[in-house]
Amino acid sequence: MTDKNTNNQIVKLSSSTIGRYSNALVRRAIDELSKSPINQIDNLKIGDNVLVKAIPSKQHLHQEESLNIDYKLYTRVSVTGYQILKEPIYKGFQIKDLDIRNQHTDTETMNGKQYRVITIKKVVLFAMQSGNMKITPLEVRVSINVLFKQQGTHKNVQEVETVIKSNSLEINVEKF
Repeated sequence: MTDKNTNNQIVKLSSSTIGRYSNALVRRAIDELSKSPINQIDNLKIGDNVLVKAIPSKQHLHQEESLNIDYKLYTRVSVTGYQILKEPIYKGFQIKDLDIRNQHTDTETMNGKQYRVITIKKVVLFAMQSGNMKITPLEVRVSINVLFKQQGTHKNVQEVETVIKSNSLEINVEKF
């Protein structure tokens, strides 16, 4: 989350503590994670290492046809949990959520980087009207483990939460 007044990121450091930290501080803390044996990542940035993608089965269809959208969480860091904060708006579509209870983690390479991937939401959409239909992003709160300081063999790992959004989609629906 971002404080609208200061543009600082709001992060949760434990189950009872919420603080406001500048984006630079959050990036610096997460950079510490790259030095940890927990996650060996060079030049860690949240946007490059934790992201959500909306992946449609097709982008062109006819009215009354269906399409599937998978929302996948891509990560190169230790994710301890996630929560969907804001559902996409599917104007012009009927929607059916699909069951994703028995998901497993896959590995995918994107832009030369390897990610652990899990599908966090699946929907089937039925086009009810024609036109260039826009689907808003899915908003997700992600909890990650961050190594703040390492002193000898003692590691100070804290859980940090950040809010990320998927890409928006444009689907072209033609009259039947």
